[in-house]
This record gives sequence, C-alpha cells and structure tokens, in this order.
Amino acid sequence: MGLFDGRLGTDGFASTAHVARLIDAPVVLVVDARHTSRSVGAVALGMAGFDPDVRIAGVVLNQIGSPRHEAEARAAVEGVGVPVLGVLPRNLEIEAPRGTSAWSPLRSATTRASSPWAGRSPGTSTSTRCWPSLARPARLTRSLGIPTTC
Repeated sequence: MGLFDGRLGTDGFASTAHVARLIDAPVVLVVDARHTSRSVGAVALGMAGFDPDVRIAGVVLNQIGSPRHEAEARAAVEGVGVPVLGVLPRNLEIEAPRGTSAWSPLRSATTRASSPWAGRSPGTSTSTRCWPSLARPARLTRSLGIPTTC
C-alpha cells in the first residue's frame, strides 16, 4: 500500500498519510529507484503536493546502483525542493517478494541476524542528518524514548 492508500471508499482513511496528519508527524518517503533516476523527482514532487497537510520531510533513495545513478536521482529530487535524507545501495539479497508487506516486526526479528545488512553501521546511508529529530511532536518522541537531539 502506498502513502495515501487506506480503507477503500474512504478517501484515505487509516492510510499512513492520515495517521501522519493526526499526530502531526513528518513522512520520510522510501523510493525504489532501481529502474528510474530523474523520474524519482517527479514522484517526490507529486507526493509532496498531493495533500498539503502531509509534511514530506524527505526521501530515501532505495536500490541505487552506482554513484552516477545516485547523482542523477539526488539532483532530480533536490531539484524539486525535497531533501534526500539517505541512499541505500542496490542489494537484491534483501529484497521483499512482491505482494508482501515490506516490513513486519516478526519477520524483522527473525531475519535480522542473517540479513546482509546485519552489523552494518547507520552510516550505510550517505546522509548525515539526524533522523530522530524529524519526529514530532516532542512529547511523542519523549514518550517513545526517542532522543530529540543528535
């Protein structure tokens, strides 16, 4: 399901965007850039403009194949005014099968140790931004134990 996809026939009720609006949380888009580069900018622009009440904090470029691929996709996204928060390299060993949820707590807990990403530092992303500072409101981050400073 996508950011704005919720219960059918309800104009996005219970979608991620709906929840983000309710709790005033920014949204980080993770965009599969495997078969595209400049078009990622159009996707980011469309997502950012679709609902003005949803704050798009930035984009994580996923499945980037080379430094040149990253440069093209990054330029396109930043060119439409959306920051690139991170980059994940192409790695088909960690791809979720089509038709399944990309993440679940149970699957994550049982496969974490065998994942090709296990043991890698958070520096895998080329971003130096502090992701926890994106979470708002501060009372929510404190209640969840998320640090609000870097």
